[in-house]
Amino acid sequence: MKKLIYLSLLSSLTLAACQNDQNPNESGQEETSQVEDSQEEMNQDQGSQSEDSGADQEDEEGEEDQADGDQAQLEVTDPLGHQVSLPSDPERLAVFDNGQLDILQDLGLADRVVATATDNLPDHLQEFADLPVAGTLHEIDLEIANAEEPDLAIVARRSSDNYDAVSQVAPTLDMSDADGDLWASIQENLSLYGEIFNLEDEASAIESDLEASLSDLQEQNEASDLSTLVLMTNEGALSAFGSGSRYSFVHDLFGFEPVDTGIEASRHGMDVSYEYVVDQNPDLIFVIDRTAAIGGDQEAGEFSDNPLIQETDAYQKDNIVYLTPDVWYLSEGGTQALAQMIEEVSVVFD
Repeated sequence: MKKLIYLSLLSSLTLAACQNDQNPNESGQEETSQVEDSQEEMNQDQGSQSEDSGADQEDEEGEEDQADGDQAQLEVTDPLGHQVSLPSDPERLAVFDNGQLDILQDLGLADRVVATATDNLPDHLQEFADLPVAGTLHEIDLEIANAEEPDLAIVARRSSDNYDAVSQVAPTLDMSDADGDLWASIQENLSLYGEIFNLEDEASAIESDLEASLSDLQEQNEASDLSTLVLMTNEGALSAFGSGSRYSFVHDLFGFEPVDTGIEASRHGMDVSYEYVVDQNPDLIFVIDRTAAIGGDQEAGEFSDNPLIQETDAYQKDNIVYLTPDVWYLSEGGTQALAQMIEEVSVVFD
């Protein structure tokens, strides 16, 4: 009997021991499985976040590239009808016309100019005197121009014939006066520069100031009946300018009455004599000394000293006005030049 009780107890203890040995292993396996499952979920989350981050970065870079692409190129049409693709808000400008230098300076862009094509500059453009000079206005030196790595080149008037050649160096605009209308040309050029350089407000302000000055001058001329003659002196020779000439704006825009409506339509004027001036006998004479404008000796004083000129009403009424040569001859088409021109001719009404 005792033996049976002993065997029964031994069997119970053995069974309990087996159960105790099995539970710890199962618990450990469950804990290990839970840790592994958690780690896998974390890895999946991190991978998803990494993919999302990479996608976001790619999207941002794509947007930046697209923005850069939109800003990089601008399609415009210049006054001569050339369709030009150029950088938006270009930083390096090769400018081969004094009138355009004048406008760009007026817009606050002088520091972007890297080359010109003349060192014969009027006083108000002297800050450009130390820049590289790429040949001449009539023949641009492409090697010098290219060395300055411009991202926009500008030609006009005297340099206009170089358009095709300069276009091989950089995107090029021809800002010439296409229709012989000075004021319309300046307005068009201001508007185009405002678009290119994001300076629409500045361009509009300059135009408004000029328009107000022009209006005042025109009103003064409407109340005046001064017969007017525009003359250029050049090494003793005289040329008269009327409608269709480079200075037709004195009559057509400013409003001065021409003493002779039959002056030959020519950009370079009509050759005349001192006797012609006496015969026309204008009330007012505007004189432009070309010799002085291109660096020669001033000879305007000799004009007034001529006995024939002293017979005219203009001389006797002290109405011979000597215009600033380098502004009138070298900088036509500029906004600052136009403002000075208006001021100079307005002295007859003081």
